[in-house]
Amino acid sequence: METAASILLFIMGLFLVLLVFPVAFYASAALGYLLGLVALGIGAYLIFKRGGRILPAVLGVMLSAAAIIALGGTALIHMSVYVAKEAVEEAAEMLQNTTRTRSLSGVVGESLQVNDWAIKVEEVRETTSILYDSTLYKAKPGYKIVVVRLRVENTGGDVKHLTELWGYTLVTNSNKSYDSIYPLELELVWNLTPKDKAEAIKVKQVSGATTLPPGAHTEYDILFQIPSNENPQKLVIRIGFVGGYLVTIKLTR
Repeated sequence: METAASILLFIMGLFLVLLVFPVAFYASAALGYLLGLVALGIGAYLIFKRGGRILPAVLGVMLSAAAIIALGGTALIHMSVYVAKEAVEEAAEMLQNTTRTRSLSGVVGESLQVNDWAIKVEEVRETTSILYDSTLYKAKPGYKIVVVRLRVENTGGDVKHLTELWGYTLVTNSNKSYDSIYPLELELVWNLTPKDKAEAIKVKQVSGATTLPPGAHTEYDILFQIPSNENPQKLVIRIGFVGGYLVTIKLTR
């Protein structure tokens, strides 16, 4: 085989090798693989039809190796993309199924079983001042504080975290929603008198990092600040971070 012809075939085959990946991904996978096979055939032709010459054999080996790498790499990427696509679709389906929030409803004094939690609103109180850790806090002018005492029990077999209960929202008779607050969001009263202390409602707060072993329970207060002319109607609690439950508890009789 003439040297010029060998070089020409090598260049042609190398050009086909360079087209394998882009054609396979942006035009046709079958056409891309076909180009790689043609390049591999040219490489084999150079090897076996070299006529005793070294250069065609070397060019044939190089071209064959390049074609095999291109075909193998393209196939590997195709398989990886397919596996990733299947995994993403499966994860999306699972996420769609798990993010369908289920709803439960109850009333004050009723214990609701939500997965491994037993949840009950013990009482609902309204005031203009609260006492927390020996410190007095009051509502801003024109507002009042709603104190919801919540009892939660771990009815499952594993240790549970109170962080699973979140998104406390109070809905009033004006159909307005108010998020829960912390005592520090209220106005601090510096000069605490015995009368102030006696009239204020003493509240109990717990850390979100609190854990409950199986069978254990705790009680704590959820605070809301709402306009004085509005009345609490229902409490909404989210349980779980992905999907889970939306628990609505009616606060009026």
